[in-house]
Amino acid sequence: DSSGCSERSTDSATFDPSTAVPNPDPEGRLASLTLAAESDPRAAFDLGLRFMRGDGLRQNSWEAIRWMRDAGERGDLRAQMALGRLYLTGLEETGADYNEAQRWLSMAASRSDKESAELLKEAEAGRADEQAFQTRLRRWRSLYTHPYWYRIRYYGYWTPAYRYYRFY
Repeated sequence: DSSGCSERSTDSATFDPSTAVPNPDPEGRLASLTLAAESDPRAAFDLGLRFMRGDGLRQNSWEAIRWMRDAGERGDLRAQMALGRLYLTGLEETGADYNEAQRWLSMAASRSDKESAELLKEAEAGRADEQAFQTRLRRWRSLYTHPYWYRIRYYGYWTPAYRYYRFY
């Protein structure tokens, strides 16, 4: 502090972390929104949107996905459409997941949603492309990497001075 360094008693405190970190929900909105979301799928979708946008709550995309999935599993059409679009385009550092996108968009398209039916075609095409890529990748790995790693001997130990590697 400004008085400099000095010996202090062990019960003195100079930093109180509870005052340094602000309360993320001072009005207590999260508890009431969570209570409503547990009983109503529309409220769960709304809570997911609030977490996604940071609207009145601290932005948390993983909580947003959790609440949107909950709403979608309970039959909310808007949540199913939003989840399908999120999984089709990817979210933050995760890439697109065409299997999940196809799952959610097919649920929404089965309820005669035209936009979801169009996006479902994109998800199916993306899934087919991903499967073709994985097939080519598996073939490439079996032709090039597998023989390389298994034709050489790599079992051994370092010498005590770590100057060279001695094979068995």
